[in-house]
Amino acid sequence: MSACEKLPSMYGVAGWTLELGVRDLLADYLSAFGDTSFHRFADIPADLVAELIARVPTANLEDRQNSALTLGVLAAAALSRPEQVLLSGYVVGPPRHDERVSVDGVTILRTPIRALGGWGVEPAGEERMRIWRALGEYLGWEATEENCPDEIIPILEASVMGEEGVHESQGWWVWWD
Repeated sequence: MSACEKLPSMYGVAGWTLELGVRDLLADYLSAFGDTSFHRFADIPADLVAELIARVPTANLEDRQNSALTLGVLAAAALSRPEQVLLSGYVVGPPRHDERVSVDGVTILRTPIRALGGWGVEPAGEERMRIWRALGEYLGWEATEENCPDEIIPILEASVMGEEGVHESQGWWVWWD
């Protein structure tokens, strides 16, 4: 191999995140932590998700953060509910061999799924699995004990005064460590 040939990385040839414009696409959502090969992104909307999955190598769509659902499954949820599902995760770029895009968190807005324990109180035990399965049914993904997130936290999006009194919009933050 000559010095000019590109080395393979996890899902393509080294540098694909730069060459395919992944970091440029997500530039407004990225934050670096000292290491320029690793950038976090948060709450990317569906229009960017659509562009992102068009740019990543097909094999990267099967990437998962530990026991999380795959990038492809989470992207499909964001595309099917563009006003409700926002993705968070990270981009690993060159020169690392594990170059990839990975999703480790999902914000799900305005759901009919209610928390029994109150806002910001993470459900436990059977309640946790009930909520995880309800989110899976709502978003069209398989929700099992094996892919249950490390955190499932109810979020209060807004309180709006309407004809019937105060309406609270229930959302969820799910995250895989």
